[in-house]
Amino acid sequence: MMLSAAKDMMGDRAPTSTVLLCDILPSFIVKLGFPFIVDKIPQLINILMISILGIMGFTFAAFTRNNIVLGLAGVVINSASGGIGEVAFLAYTSKFSTQIVSAWSIGTGLAGITASGIYAILADVAGVKYETIIYIFCWLPVLMIVAHFFTDPTKSPGQNKFDEEETLVQPLSQEKKNTKQKLSSLGEVWVYMFAQFLVYISEYTINHSVNPVIEFKSNPDQYYTFANFAYQIGMFLMRCSLPVFKLPRQLVIAPAIMQFLLLVMFSFEAIYQFINIFWLMIFICFIEGLIGGLTNVSALYWISKMSDQSNREFRMGISTLFGTSGVLISSVAGMWYEQLLKSLRRV
Repeated sequence: MMLSAAKDMMGDRAPTSTVLLCDILPSFIVKLGFPFIVDKIPQLINILMISILGIMGFTFAAFTRNNIVLGLAGVVINSASGGIGEVAFLAYTSKFSTQIVSAWSIGTGLAGITASGIYAILADVAGVKYETIIYIFCWLPVLMIVAHFFTDPTKSPGQNKFDEEETLVQPLSQEKKNTKQKLSSLGEVWVYMFAQFLVYISEYTINHSVNPVIEFKSNPDQYYTFANFAYQIGMFLMRCSLPVFKLPRQLVIAPAIMQFLLLVMFSFEAIYQFINIFWLMIFICFIEGLIGGLTNVSALYWISKMSDQSNREFRMGISTLFGTSGVLISSVAGMWYEQLLKSLRRV
């Protein structure tokens, strides 16, 4: 939601990547330490923290037009809420069968497409101010509290089968591993975490540093929001693919490399506009979403699949750190990269 509204929130006062940085840095800091303690905090307490911070964040962000500092503080608070939520919920998936990874991916993908779609319709079609749209979203964190009381890991279909048969790694011990052992075990799944890192740094640079530079005379104010919406559609569709298609683990890095090549292509388009066809560029953003969704869901699936019960929760929690690291680097470098592309434009 915050990233869909980023260009409207900042206007010409600061680079769009400023919102991205405020949306990522607090989440990154949370993810540095929270995976080590998430299993010690009751899930209901986590959800209460997430909901309260989320409501505060949305409320403050609506004041960006009048007070940019207060508005960005809202983005920061919302980011902290998201960081806690991503670690807590992804770690919580370890208590269910492996199919829950697909549900996680579908849910996060649906959140992205819903937020960007509603924002595009209300802002670009209906002409609603971004402050009003943000206020509409303020109440949504409360739904997480309600949803918590309808989840029960002990009733997860196939849980016993998953514990006994589906994991590719047999547990060395029934005892919980210490932190040093957990960290050393990450080497077994580093390639999947690196794939997350590469795909995130590529697609977030495209979406929030390169796309704001690309403009079309026929649609001067609509490309950014429509491009983000198309990306979210592609992301959502591919995140739904796990029940019917699983990318072989040896190929998980391939779509991440393709995403980086798309970043190069988008950068040249921002400078030279050699394509310069509005709907074709929107379609390419859709392809970008497909690639990102495929990488994300495949990486999470294989991390879960190759982990035993003693380190699965930790690995699933720490995997979010790699993706967030890519987004953080993208947001910091993107503030410079966006200005560089504007200075190099040939059209």
